[in-house]
Amino acid sequence: CRKMKIMATALNISTSTPVSTPIPNLNHLLSEEEYRIYDTLLAVTLTLCTVVGLPGNLVSLIYFYSASRRDFSSLIYTIVSCIDICTCVVHFPVMIALYNSRRPGIFSENTFCVAWIVVFNYVQKMSMFLVMLLSVARTLTLIFLRYEINKKSLIAAFVTYTAFSMLWNILIYFFGGPDKWYGYYEFDVYCYYDLYSKPMSYISQFIEAIYVGFPSILTAICFTIFAYKLLRKSHVSGRNQKKRQ
Repeated sequence: CRKMKIMATALNISTSTPVSTPIPNLNHLLSEEEYRIYDTLLAVTLTLCTVVGLPGNLVSLIYFYSASRRDFSSLIYTIVSCIDICTCVVHFPVMIALYNSRRPGIFSENTFCVAWIVVFNYVQKMSMFLVMLLSVARTLTLIFLRYEINKKSLIAAFVTYTAFSMLWNILIYFFGGPDKWYGYYEFDVYCYYDLYSKPMSYISQFIEAIYVGFPSILTAICFTIFAYKLLRKSHVSGRNQKKRQ
């Protein structure tokens, strides 16, 4: 009988499932004073950025919009100022949630959550797109000294990018499949969407890769060309100066 008990105990130990690692309760973590301090610091940082960034971009918008010379530079910096203002404003609900222990607040409204996702994603991607346009414009000006970029090209690029972004969001909302999901994510303190149907999810990942990857790659290429041209120019000017001496 004792041998049977020992064998049963050994069998029970060998076949028992390993103890899974407990998943921490986010609500419990957020209730702790340490995490409240972190959230407050993050909220204060966002508030300071908004307090400085919003008036500064408003002044920039007024300056570039009222510029006497309506060229490519004044137009693109006007658009940049508008996008930066929208970036400051779109973080207001995030700051409110951080000050309020990450409670969703207005994010609990589904309509607002969907609209916030569209605006937030748009201003993020448009910022990268405008940086890419600035990099391309500077590189072209450096390579072709007399080349003047037409502001109509900038307007066409801006309108096309905006129209494509809005069209893609409409397609996601109406044709994303019955299992698409919009909602507030407490861990990251923002709203997001998720697609589970395979055709649309794959297309979404591909579009996102183009949105993020293409401006980054083209900006890096333009920066490399710009740096090479400047270094070469300084090297040639230094060599000519030595010859004169």
